[in-house]
Amino acid sequence: RRVLFRSTVPEPLNDGTEKARALARQVNEAGAKIVQAHPGRFGFFASIPLIDTEGSLREITYAFDTLKADGIAINSSAGKKWPGDPSQAAIWAELGRRKATVFIHPNTTPFCCTQFPPGVVASMSEFDNDVNRSVLSLLMNGVLTKHPDINFIISHSGGTTAALAGRIDRKSTRLNSSHRCISYA
Repeated sequence: RRVLFRSTVPEPLNDGTEKARALARQVNEAGAKIVQAHPGRFGFFASIPLIDTEGSLREITYAFDTLKADGIAINSSAGKKWPGDPSQAAIWAELGRRKATVFIHPNTTPFCCTQFPPGVVASMSEFDNDVNRSVLSLLMNGVLTKHPDINFIISHSGGTTAALAGRIDRKSTRLNSSHRCISYA
C-alpha cells in the first residue's frame, strides 16, 4: 500500500527569495527521508517555489533526479499569479519533458477576492474558486495543449471548474481542443 503526501511553499514565503528556495528544499528532503525509511509504503510530491522560475527549475531537477519524487505539488496561485502565467513557461516545459505528475491544491491565503461577508471565511468558497482560476489559467494560456504529457491532479474535485465547464466552453474562443485535457472524474 502506498501513501503520497505533499507540502507546498506557503504564500507568504513564495516570494522568489532564497528563503523560499531553502524552505522548498528542506520540505522536499524531509519527504524523501520518510520515503527512504519506508520503501514501497510512502511517496511524495515535491514542493517548488512556483513564482521563482529559476528556483523552481533547480528544485525540479533535484527533486526528481536526486530525491526521486513522485511528482510536484503547487498552490493554485502564487505571488499574485496563477500557474498558467507566461512567466512560468519554462517550468511547464521541464515538467512536460519529464512527463511529471503535478498536484494542484488551493492556496490557503489567496490574494484574490479576500473581502467576504461577515461570518464567511475563504475556505467556504474561495479555495474552490482559486482552483478554478488555476485550471483556467492553464487552459487559456495553452499549458494543457503544449504539455499533454503532464498528468494534473486537481484537488477539491477541480474546484468550481466542473460546474462552470459549459459556460467556459461557450464563452471561450480560444479553447480549441484544450478542454479535452480536463477530466471531471
